[in-house]
Amino acid sequence: LIESEVSEGVTGISGWFVVPVAEDRFLTCSIVADRDALGETLPALRTMFADMRLRSLESVEREQRARAEAGARAVAFSEDVLRAAIRPEPVLYRMYRPATRPDGSDETELGWLTIRAVEGMRGEVDASRSRDELKGDDLEPGLLVVMQAKMIVGGDPTNTIDSDNRFWVAWDRSSELWSGRNTQRQKDASRTTSETGIRTPALVGEPRPMLRVLQSTADRRTRDPLEWPVPSNYLSQAELLVLGRLMTKRSDAPAEFASVAFDPRSRTMADRLDAWRRNDDG
Repeated sequence: LIESEVSEGVTGISGWFVVPVAEDRFLTCSIVADRDALGETLPALRTMFADMRLRSLESVEREQRARAEAGARAVAFSEDVLRAAIRPEPVLYRMYRPATRPDGSDETELGWLTIRAVEGMRGEVDASRSRDELKGDDLEPGLLVVMQAKMIVGGDPTNTIDSDNRFWVAWDRSSELWSGRNTQRQKDASRTTSETGIRTPALVGEPRPMLRVLQSTADRRTRDPLEWPVPSNYLSQAELLVLGRLMTKRSDAPAEFASVAFDPRSRTMADRLDAWRRNDDG
């Protein structure tokens, strides 16, 4: 650690932690902080450095492959397992920030959401269509998960987001479709965004399944959909919402596995690492 003047009138402490990893190769960690900040973080840094383990890139890649393979097996849900997730009555979840004061006076409401899982047809992703209107591929049955929510923005009850999303996945998991609409209302103003996702099964000219997501607002539609190939350890949006129900039906599920799912916040296919175990009551 070296204390020096980092700018006019400001004294800082610079530090380096160097670990040799191979001949003429080093792993270097550096920090620049003032005296007070360093005093707060140095104990945690020392603990971290003491627990640091160096591994070869090959071993990391082997572990990642093993987790991905375990994920592919874990999420290969059969139709019977998917059907076990059906709950026709909506399940209500309260969203809130727990109180920090002993009297609970600072508990903050953030919103609520409901999740309902039923057997549905592909075309029912569009809530404006009746079953009598559906034809062809829109009649294919599968798991339909409906999520509705209201969220309070910044603790302001006049600024809310209403969300209505419908997610469908085929019983054989080969394809999926979803549609979502979010409307933010602040006093007299409102703004609506929508999202549509479609995953197609493997085809003759396209042997690897593809996921395409289109996001738009009331006044603008994205020109090109986001598009990704779908790996074998992929989780559909419908399965994500009821994952806890699905995993309890898999007696052979690994305790830790890696999966991939679309993340609407980052608009990417995100890697997931799940660790799970049964409660004491099973």
